[in-house]
Amino acid sequence: FYFWKVVATDNEGATSIGPVWHFSTTSEPAPEAPANLQIQEPNSAAIELSWNDVSSNEVGFKLARRLSGQAEFTQIAVVQSNQTHYTDQNGLLGDSTYVYSVRAYNVSGNSNYSNQAQAVAPRVSYYDFPISDGSWYMVSLPVTPFQSEVSFLFPTALGKMAFNWDGTGYTATTNLGPERGYWLAIPDPWFGEICGSGVSEYTIHFGQQGWYMIGGVVEAVDFTNPNDNPDGSILTPAFGWDPYSNNYYTTDIIEPKNGYWIAVLQECDLNIGGQPLGAVLPKPFSAKMTKEAFYANYGEAPPAPPEIDWKTGKLVELPKEFTLYQ
Repeated sequence: FYFWKVVATDNEGATSIGPVWHFSTTSEPAPEAPANLQIQEPNSAAIELSWNDVSSNEVGFKLARRLSGQAEFTQIAVVQSNQTHYTDQNGLLGDSTYVYSVRAYNVSGNSNYSNQAQAVAPRVSYYDFPISDGSWYMVSLPVTPFQSEVSFLFPTALGKMAFNWDGTGYTATTNLGPERGYWLAIPDPWFGEICGSGVSEYTIHFGQQGWYMIGGVVEAVDFTNPNDNPDGSILTPAFGWDPYSNNYYTTDIIEPKNGYWIAVLQECDLNIGGQPLGAVLPKPFSAKMTKEAFYANYGEAPPAPPEIDWKTGKLVELPKEFTLYQ
């Protein structure tokens, strides 16, 4: 309690004293605990957290985590008031389960902890890509890269572009991702390392017959009997590319880092690196071709690498019609 009184003095020095006033003060209450802590799907090497701010007097929020199985939380970050998101990307052990909680604070202390939420930290994988000679290279990424730009991943690639096959022709792209195979025109020797969240399996859908480019995963995969659905929709073997001889080779193994051509006989799903696919698709849009009919229609070998201008790296528009002049 505080006691106050008012004393008045006139010009002649006489004083008068007013009544005594008394006041009591209390400290500001601690804030309410945040609610609805959630974790998004892990992205690359980070874990995204979000929560609801239900207090109006917090100074900020304190975030804590612990490894699953441990009893005590360790504070990992402090963020300002009204912030409801945080990205945890420091000191995470791949394939480890982390438990998170958050609490608000002000001058009076901390709130209770929020609910707990947990996530498995992504596995970070690293791959060397040695380029020893200028040539076409058919590559794939067995990771979801932290940065996907061709200019960052393969800075010496002509035109800062890669090329993928859309089923009928080549398309240029400036960003790379897993599952696909890509052509890169690299004119000079180069060595680089690519890292990201490892891709252990994927399933890709093919809507029609034809040649397609696919990629590998973090481990080599046996392609002797492709994991396709409906079964028998994909011919074996697959085709890889030798950049030194500039020729295709056949293989029954899908290796990390390499891109491959496969022959698709009908609409289907294909899984690389996972368990056998479940029930068959509804009747495919396209009737299944025989191997002989496929080769007659699409050729016994995959399409040649893209036709590009080796000075600019840009696709060369090939003529679609020809006229004979006398």
